[in-house]
Amino acid sequence: MQKMITVLLLLISAYTTISGQAPEAEEYCLFNSEKGYCEYDVRLILGEDYIVIPDYNRSTYELTGTRRYPCRIVTEDSIPFLLYGEHMKDGFVVLRNHGYILLYEKDGRLFFEGADPETPEETFDMVGADYSATSFLEEAVGGRHVSYIPENCGIYGFLEQPWVNAGNRYGTGEKLTVIFEKPVYRLCFSNGYVSGLKPDLYAANSRVKKISIEDLETHERKAFDIEDTPDIRMIRLPRVTTSLAITILEVYEGTRYKDTCINFVLGERYEAPYLGPQGCDVTTGEE
Repeated sequence: MQKMITVLLLLISAYTTISGQAPEAEEYCLFNSEKGYCEYDVRLILGEDYIVIPDYNRSTYELTGTRRYPCRIVTEDSIPFLLYGEHMKDGFVVLRNHGYILLYEKDGRLFFEGADPETPEETFDMVGADYSATSFLEEAVGGRHVSYIPENCGIYGFLEQPWVNAGNRYGTGEKLTVIFEKPVYRLCFSNGYVSGLKPDLYAANSRVKKISIEDLETHERKAFDIEDTPDIRMIRLPRVTTSLAITILEVYEGTRYKDTCINFVLGERYEAPYLGPQGCDVTTGEE
């Protein structure tokens, strides 16, 4: 009898250990930004200590194979890196939030953008826009002229292209105006100067701490606190709009430079919800 109890306890212990051994792996299906939908057969799998990287035809998006590596996520100078491989020498800059992920090569090129297949509403379906600002920085870098123009806020396919205010001063009071081609209901925001080759530039430059967003159609304003991280922040707007102005209210001061940087600000396309027979939004349950 005692032997049976011991065996039973061991089995219960083993089951508990196995079931609680590690959190479920995260899956992200490739988002086809050209067509505005997910390629559900092309998936990146991110486990606690491993990653499965899909190989696919860049023209047809057809899956051609997969590669599995050990991996870990580390932070260097506030920039999150996903290191993988036997010696953890290969890696990506990884920006993500609940339901979405962007992986960049260390030279700044976008390698993979993916959405959680279980939450298809998280599609990162961004619309085109015109950007203007009260100022932008121009400087010589390595013998070439570089302009950190406001239009950079509409680019997420390559890093090291932020909007930066001019004047060698903190960006408090600077304004970014965005006119969207279609109505948007929320913003996708990434803070700071983000670089895989020079991650120290994130803390060296100033970052946004608090902003005010004004709907230029109604002139309503609302303030938002911004975390000191380059990770993706989704900002739900008070109402659907096609134009807004973002004013910097406070900044995280840079350790070397006063210039304030924003990696990108994108507008996510709004689709009118389907109203059920009771006049209720079937996606949210709201009237």
